Amino acid sequence: MIVKDVQGSPGSTGAGLCRYIAESGIERELDTDSARSLFTDDSDSLTVDQANHLLGRGMEIEKGELVHVVISLRAEEFESLGESESERREELTAFVREAVRELAEELKVDNLEYAAAIHRNTQNPHVHVAVSRFARSLATERLVRIDHM
Repeated sequence: MIVKDVQGSPGSTGAGLCRYIAESGIERELDTDSARSLFTDDSDSLTVDQANHLLGRGMEIEKGELVHVVISLRAEEFESLGESESERREELTAFVREAVRELAEELKVDNLEYAAAIHRNTQNPHVHVAVSRFARSLATERLVRIDHM
C-alpha cells in the first residue's frame, strides 16, 4: 500500500477536487456510469455538492483549503480484502474511515471532515481522499487551520 499527498491537485478551485474524485476516469465495468458516490464517516453516498458543502462548512472552498491524498493498493492487496468486489470496497472504506479517525486523534482535533471515493480505473485500486484543513481543536474548541498532516 502506498499513501501519497498529491500536490497541485486537479480542479481550479477547492470545490473542483470533489468533482475530480467523483467523476474522473470512470471505469464503466467497475465504477458507476456517470459519477462515483463519495463517502465520509457518516455517509456512503454524498453528491459532489453535498461533499463541497461539508468540506467548506457551508462556505465556498478556496484552493489550498483541502489536502488531496491517494491511497493505492496492489491488485493482490485489494483482492485479499474480501471474496467479492462489494466486500473489498466495504473493507477499504472502513480502512479509510479508521485512518481519518486516527489522524484526527493525532492532530488533537474533532470532526476532521473529508470526502473520498474508490477508483477502479487503473491496475491498482486506489482511494482519493479530500481532507479539510479546518477542524475544531480539542483543547480550545475553536476552529483551527491544520498546516501539517
